[in-house]
Parts: sequence; structure tokens; C-alpha cells
Amino acid sequence: RYLAEGTPTVVFGGEEYGTGSSRDWAAKGTQLLGVKAVIARSFERIHRSNLVGMGVLPLQFMGSDSAQSLGLQGDETVDVLGMDDIRPQQELMLFIKRKDGTSRQVKVKSRIDTAIEVDYYRHGGILPYVLRELLRVPDHVRRALLLAQQIEGLAERYASASSALYLGRGINYPVALEGALKLKEISYIHAEGYPAGEMKHGPIALIDRSMPVVVIAPNDALLEKVKSNMQEVRARGGQLYVFADLDSHFGETAGVHVIRTPRHAGVLSPVVHAVPVQLLAYHTALCKGTD
Repeated sequence: RYLAEGTPTVVFGGEEYGTGSSRDWAAKGTQLLGVKAVIARSFERIHRSNLVGMGVLPLQFMGSDSAQSLGLQGDETVDVLGMDDIRPQQELMLFIKRKDGTSRQVKVKSRIDTAIEVDYYRHGGILPYVLRELLRVPDHVRRALLLAQQIEGLAERYASASSALYLGRGINYPVALEGALKLKEISYIHAEGYPAGEMKHGPIALIDRSMPVVVIAPNDALLEKVKSNMQEVRARGGQLYVFADLDSHFGETAGVHVIRTPRHAGVLSPVVHAVPVQLLAYHTALCKGTD
């Protein structure tokens, strides 16, 4: 009925909302039914993320508030206030108007937890976001190619290394593998790509002042953990080559060389970051004369 009328709806839930084996479809079904927000005591981790990915706003009650404590019957109208400037985990206000005309305001917390999730939500979900970003990829790649001169200068120092380590987390781990593979293929420098979260289980023992360490570090949800890995590398004297983006806010210091790609491209950032890591391998090969 409400969907046919074009009336947006909300769902109220309890603890660990979304727990079960059908979390992905549950989020799709919610969106297809015209639900714009789910307000619960807490969320199952993956289902919360799936809701954002479908453009549905997850809101969490604060303190002891719940649908039960508020005495909600299901015939109320609900407005979400404070959505003009969406930020991760911001505090918002529910304006609840009952059928008898009385109203109440209740504080809730947005469970849009990261900056990239803000982008997903603003675009109506991850699929519309990705489709729009795909249109921008050619421009991102063109801008990444303009980094060739800076990378050429770094390659002169990089070429003297006998081994190199490439680190990435999540969707950027394959970029680390690609960078290491290309370096081995055309410059004959031994290189390994490794998941940054596993660095302490072996590779960290090999890091010293003579080993360059390439880090793929776009401004995503894992950036703070990547920074922690970088600190571990610097504590052992390793030379860092950080492939960041304009949103990562890295500064160059002694032993830390920053290569900035264009603004963060979200789930498509590996496409963009693959360009400069391949340029590094190419210019290193030119410096060594192995092209």
C-alpha cells in the first residue's frame, strides 16, 4: 500500500537486527519495499553494511531507548532530522508524531560508519555509485598517468634495491600483488606482495634500511590500520613509497615518499592505483637497463 502510494516507510527493530543467513537479500528486499530507514537497538555487522549498500539508512537507538520503551504502535509518522550534512556516525533526531497528535523527539546515531559509506548512501546505494564512478575512471587514469615524472625520479633510488615489499589491505591487496609481479617481470628485482595485516607474521623481520616498502593507501575504511603498518615499517628503518590519493592527507618526511593519485575512487580505486605501481616498475627497469 505505502509503496504504491509513494509513501516512504521505516522499520523498527531490536538487538542485532539482520542476524541470519539471508543478510544480503534481506537488505535488497527492504529497499524494494520502499523502506528508507531501519531503526534498531543494534545491527548485525554485515547486514548494517548491506543496508547502506542498498541506500537504506541504518539508525541506532541511544541509551535505553527502544521501540518498546517508546511505546510505538506502528501507526506513527517519523521524520529524521539533521540529514543536511551527512557524516559518519553522526547524531540525528527522530521526530515521532503519534496518531493522537502528540509528538516526541528521540536521539539516534547514524550507522553510516565510514566516509565511503556516506558516498554510497548519497548516491542511493553502491551500484548507482559504482556506475557513476565508472564514468569518471578514464579521467582518473589520465591523471594517474601524469604522475610519471614524479615516479621516474623515485625510480632512480628504487633501482638500487635487491628486494622490495608491497603491502595492501582489502581490495588493494591485489594491487600490491600486481606491483610486485610487474617489478619482478621487467626489472628482475625480487619483490613480494603481501596483505598488510599479515606483515607481522614473517615479512617484517626482513625489513631494513635497504628495503623499499610500497604501500597502497587510499582514503578508505582501512586507512588507519594501514598507517599502523607504515609505522611498523619506519620503526625498522624501511623506506616507504606510499601510493595515496588526494584525500589521504599524508605528508612526506624522511624515508616516506608519497605519490598521490586523484581523489579516492571508492571500490574502483584499485583500477587507478594499478597505474602508478606499474609505472614504478617500468621506470625502475629503465634505470637498470633491463627494459
